[in-house]
Amino acid sequence: MLNMVNEQKFPPCPAVELEIELIKSEVRAVLNKVFELGNGDIARGTVLAFEAGVLDVPFAPAACNAGKILPVRDNTGAIRVLEAGAVPLPKDILDLHHDYVAERARFEGRQPTFQMVVDDINAVSHSKLIGRP
Repeated sequence: MLNMVNEQKFPPCPAVELEIELIKSEVRAVLNKVFELGNGDIARGTVLAFEAGVLDVPFAPAACNAGKILPVRDNTGAIRVLEAGAVPLPKDILDLHHDYVAERARFEGRQPTFQMVVDDINAVSHSKLIGRP
């Protein structure tokens, strides 16, 4: 199956290109902080980053995980950051996430709150991508 699409080329898509750059910027910001915490030692930095909440995984049951970052879907179903916790995302990136979430909130006629996160989690059990009220 993978060999069938190996040679298929997809046309450029500005929305996808924007997401790629956004993800690269987010990863760069987090990894820079991990290296900083470890004084250049990625292993030590990783341990310290988890302790500080710089590396955080939503809803993970591990005791070493802060669990402060909250993901939520935007109006198109893309995953955005509702609350970053201690993850060091730049302000312009967080503002962009908040703008996308606010667009969904306006569409649904509600405020962007934790209830959206709950609705998105519950949506999965109904084979839906976005938890609409």
